[in-house]
Amino acid sequence: MPRKMTLYIDIGDTIIAQVLPGSGFDLRPCVMTQLRVLGRMYDCCWLTMWPHTAPKHLRSREDRMSIVTLMGCLYGTEINERFRCADWDQNHEQGKAEFVLREGAPKDWYWIENPLFKIEREALAAAGLMDRYISVEPHGPWGFLNAVNELFRRSGKTENDIKRDGGRPEWFDKAVIATAKSGEGQLVTKPSEPRDLGQSNSERLQVELRYPMHSAQQARLTSRAALPKMAVRDARYRVRRIHDDGKRANRSAERI
Repeated sequence: MPRKMTLYIDIGDTIIAQVLPGSGFDLRPCVMTQLRVLGRMYDCCWLTMWPHTAPKHLRSREDRMSIVTLMGCLYGTEINERFRCADWDQNHEQGKAEFVLREGAPKDWYWIENPLFKIEREALAAAGLMDRYISVEPHGPWGFLNAVNELFRRSGKTENDIKRDGGRPEWFDKAVIATAKSGEGQLVTKPSEPRDLGQSNSERLQVELRYPMHSAQQARLTSRAALPKMAVRDARYRVRRIHDDGKRANRSAERI
């Protein structure tokens, strides 16, 4: 059986973002459902600052949060089972690009992430692989979905491929999702239907789609402890990268 195409996915400013101006960090609409389907269609690998699992020795309450914990809190057991996590060198001068381009890395891949740093773009460009990177708008509700639909276009995936892996094309349709979240669409079919705690996973997934309020529950779960710490960690990394870019620019100017 041929190996699936590898898909690298970031978390901060990618699946989690400031959806509204001045807001906190929230999951983007329908993202958990989309991740489940992506995990079946591609060989998915987290490429992020987030730790995969919590450290053995906890120094603070926030240290309990990890990718596995986050996904578990959001009914993402299947995501935890299917997704790998990149062990990349956060101090490497080429940033995440070094991991993607490393010797022995998969040759057939795409990378979904918010705008890259200059040195990462330069590394991809030098390798002739900028077309394998798909930029995600870091703000607003639709950046991740737009990137996923661009991924489908570039990798030749069709609605039949989505259906073949247990998904529905409407789960990747901005207009359908926006209408459903407003309470006016076809996905919101039985507003008064009670939730059955004895449901199967497939039945539970359908209820999640019928109840847009679930997104608010997800937002509360992700905003309490994990996101402030992860946002600070990501910001420190970005400041370090910007500083490194500045030093390289100064050295280039001195040589000239």
